[in-house]
Amino acid sequence: MKREYQTKFKKEMMDFILAHRDIRFSAAEIHDYMTGKGVITNLVTVYRNLDKLTAAGQLIKSKNAADGSAFYQYEDPDEDCENHLHLQCEKCGKVLHVDKSVMESFNVYTKGKLGFHLNCKSSSLTGLCSECAAEESNGN
Repeated sequence: MKREYQTKFKKEMMDFILAHRDIRFSAAEIHDYMTGKGVITNLVTVYRNLDKLTAAGQLIKSKNAADGSAFYQYEDPDEDCENHLHLQCEKCGKVLHVDKSVMESFNVYTKGKLGFHLNCKSSSLTGLCSECAAEESNGN
């Protein structure tokens, strides 16, 4: 059995991920965070570790449809992300999980009426969360 060692890099990376469990983030954001913490690393090492965490089922990797850039999100084992869509705020990056009962109705429509089977794990709809929408309506 291969032993995993807890390095300062891995600890700081997990600290960042857990502190940002409700928003999507990029490898560059983690790299900037590490640099700010005085952890010497490069972007390739960040990507390699993000890929390992994704393969282990701890992160969800998605791509921005506009430019193909990769984003990551903590996969909370209690959220069952494979079976529901996500709503992502375009302004602050917050990720919300669509309720199971709503997804059941939506799946009846997409499968029954359209013959379309959703891959929810990396799917998200974008818009504004309530806080950012309120800020915009107040002129901020």
